[in-house]
Amino acid sequence: MASQGQLTTYAVEPRVSAKVSKYVITPYTCTKIALASFAVGVFVGFRLNKAIRRMAERMLKKVRDGD
Repeated sequence: MASQGQLTTYAVEPRVSAKVSKYVITPYTCTKIALASFAVGVFVGFRLNKAIRRMAERMLKKVRDGD
């Protein structure tokens, strides 16, 4: 059996680099990206909604015609 001694744990702290990244995004660029993403999301959402609605209508039509 292993001995029941006191366990010592050491926290590993992340190292902070003094270098500045050359890929800095300005708030203006971030806003443009967010707006574009939102617009694309709205467009895709409406298209998907219409496609799902059409598919549901077809399925309901087949169910009604089958009875």
